[in-house]
Amino acid sequence: MRWNPYLILILMAGLWIAPASLTAVEEKAGPPSPAGPVVYVIPFEGEVEKGLYNILRRGFDEAEDARATYILLEMNTPGGRVDAALDIVDLILESKIPVAIFVKGGATSAGAIISLAAEKVYMSESSTIGTAAPVMLGGGEDDTMESKALSYVLAQVRRICESRGYSEFKTQLAQAMVDKDMEIPDPAHPGRFISEKGKLLTLTAREALQYQFINGLANSREEALEQMDLTRAEILFRPEFLSEQLARFFSSTIVSSLLLTIAFIGIYLEFQAPGFGLPGVVGILALILFFWGHTIAGLAGWEGPLLFLLGMLLVAVELFVIPGFGFTGILGLLCLFASIVITLMNQPVHSPHFLPTFSWDNFTRALFITVMTMIAGVTIAMAIPFVLPIAGKTQFGSWMFLHFKEDRQRGFQSAPPSLERLAGKRGIARSTLRPAGIAEIEGQRVDVVSEGGYISPNTPVRVVKVEGRRVVVKPE
Repeated sequence: MRWNPYLILILMAGLWIAPASLTAVEEKAGPPSPAGPVVYVIPFEGEVEKGLYNILRRGFDEAEDARATYILLEMNTPGGRVDAALDIVDLILESKIPVAIFVKGGATSAGAIISLAAEKVYMSESSTIGTAAPVMLGGGEDDTMESKALSYVLAQVRRICESRGYSEFKTQLAQAMVDKDMEIPDPAHPGRFISEKGKLLTLTAREALQYQFINGLANSREEALEQMDLTRAEILFRPEFLSEQLARFFSSTIVSSLLLTIAFIGIYLEFQAPGFGLPGVVGILALILFFWGHTIAGLAGWEGPLLFLLGMLLVAVELFVIPGFGFTGILGLLCLFASIVITLMNQPVHSPHFLPTFSWDNFTRALFITVMTMIAGVTIAMAIPFVLPIAGKTQFGSWMFLHFKEDRQRGFQSAPPSLERLAGKRGIARSTLRPAGIAEIEGQRVDVVSEGGYISPNTPVRVVKVEGRRVVVKPE
């Protein structure tokens, strides 16, 4: 099956623009603007990552459109990426609307850092807060980041505390949640320590209230709003839109790895056949979903897609403009490879926290996924010609094959004798074979296909086989 290149480009553009347009429409479809106090409630569930930051950013914009009196984040998180946490901190600090946090489950790791940026924090009695040391993805000897990155996070914690005007004691408690080497004596019990050296500080809800680390205890949203004097406020909830759910689904590790594998299968099969067909379309669509999911979810910037387009352009120049395969093609392949690695790092390069929080473990993880999906895709593609005949003999796979055989006994001929007689003959390529072209064989100009790829004009060739109207040649 052959495909019109222009239709493919239109389809690609539609698949890329339509979901983005859906997101834009959803962003504008904020709640109405009622009279009186309004509390805009945004769920803060699960791991802290770039996708969550993107959802919160949209929620803050919608709360501003609704002229909300307060934004309430209902937090229950085990922590997550430190760069995403710092982006959320900046979002809270720069918000025109006061932000309060209700910790109904846990504010561990990155959640503890984020809670520092809120103007008010309330915790349920069963929740905890702390253990905020930055953790490297993939782990290390003690799973903590390098001292340079740790120093950066500590500086960010001090910045947050200074911007909120926290006391020196509360600032020390916050730093002890990040730095396990900090030691804080208990002012109420001489000789005892709130935070011991070698251990990260974690506080229960009652301990956090005792040390004035939070504003109060609340076992429900209603109790938190009561302490904020907002019991009569209208409550608006921020749902997670379909486009955001799809983006987070396509950007998940398992699905994105599957999409990459399908893409490599399609691209490999497409290079094995002349023209452009279904495998190439499937491969390109898989890549579009891969890049779109990571970009819309906020896990990656536009660096990956732009680098991928640059790589495709360089490869196209190498294949169709410059004879052979040299520096331009190699550079294009490197751009394609780098675009996937950058996207899988789930950390936009343009983020101000990219370099200070860069993790080699995160980079090697992305590199490993890229290499393994490439190997899996090429291996599966190479195995398809051997697996299909076996599958065709089964009841399930028999539908894939045409069982009617057009043989000579029934009066069918694969090709006119004039072509069959060319098998084994020698000739000269009269045009560039890329791989299709024209060759002169025994004084006859014949449409041929090269077996080994590119062949320059006037190169001696030999016919290796004839398949119907398809004459296959290779250089002598």
